Amino acid sequence: MGHLHHRHHHPAHDRLHATLDPSAVTPPASPPSQCHAYPHRHVLRWMFVALTVCLIGSVHGLEQLPGQQELQADQQQQPNPPSSSTSTVSPTLPPCEQRSLDEIPPDPFYDVSDITIGAAKSFADFLASRKIEATTQTDRKFALAREKANELATSVLKQDDGLLLAVGIAYPRLPLAVVQFRDQIDSTHVNLSESKNFLSTYWRELGVAWNQSNGAQFWSAPFRDCGPLYGRWLWPYSVTVESQGVKIVASAFIAADVDQCNDALESIFGRRHVCDRESTFCLLSEMDATKPRGKYTCVCRPGYYLPNESIQGFSSEKNDGNITNFSCIPCPSACECDSEGSCSSPDEDFSTETLMKATIGAILGACMLCCLVLALIVFRQRKCKVRCGLWM
Repeated sequence: MGHLHHRHHHPAHDRLHATLDPSAVTPPASPPSQCHAYPHRHVLRWMFVALTVCLIGSVHGLEQLPGQQELQADQQQQPNPPSSSTSTVSPTLPPCEQRSLDEIPPDPFYDVSDITIGAAKSFADFLASRKIEATTQTDRKFALAREKANELATSVLKQDDGLLLAVGIAYPRLPLAVVQFRDQIDSTHVNLSESKNFLSTYWRELGVAWNQSNGAQFWSAPFRDCGPLYGRWLWPYSVTVESQGVKIVASAFIAADVDQCNDALESIFGRRHVCDRESTFCLLSEMDATKPRGKYTCVCRPGYYLPNESIQGFSSEKNDGNITNFSCIPCPSACECDSEGSCSSPDEDFSTETLMKATIGAILGACMLCCLVLALIVFRQRKCKVRCGLWM
């Protein structure tokens, strides 16, 4: 029955196929034989399956394409992690606490008075000549005054090639205050400029100078900066100058964390230098304001030496942390000796030890001479009669 049904069904299928296919120009042929019907049916079935699979695959691919394009776009827009960390994310700064020394140390052996006073006087003369005052100021005059103050502060920094790190000039009556730094501020500290404490210590020193009388010159207590010069210790020197009725204040800020030989700055470094106070003295061998904890040398004092050493001293660079007190050996004859311990000029040097020996020898000789003289007198007067009282 199945074969008969297929035989009658197949012509109808062919006629339907002929009506759907407009390219067919020949009339339908006689019904195909049974041996040709089965292959034609299988071919159509597999073609239908293949077409269905292709359609499903294309639809699935179209659904996944937007997601893949978005993923690729995200990957292209996302920056490279290493470059992003160096360009946008600033490194974490170490903690910094603003503080100053409790006591003002003795004045350092560093002079910035002439250039600081000169800058303050030049700015006062400039304001007086241009008649720039608080009551008559304009935007143009204020801009000229600020430009001149920055120019003078920069010139002071150029005149010094030592420990000077920053210079501030102020005329509070305008009000106007500027601060210039020797080196460019680190990019990691630029974000700190939004903080209220960014330049507070500099304004404080200028304010203290403003409250002083004309001609005041003084060193203030060193302080640690947590603003532009992050973590550095600065030692401010301030002056007050009045010229032609204009009062100007200026402050020079030198590096206080370089000279380890200054015992008064021991709290800045955490410990004192390793030079022995009795037999050596500390000498700053490198003065570079950009490098905290400058290098120093322990030099032997006169009357002390180091055996078999061409350089009579000890450099801090050689200290690996094991030496806590470097000292020299006293010269054998208490004179100025060389590396071998012999006096450099024994014929000319008259040491204290030799003087003491000579003095003691002279006293002993005088005592012995007195004893001999008394013995001789007694011997000469041995036969002389002496009248004595009965009580003896």
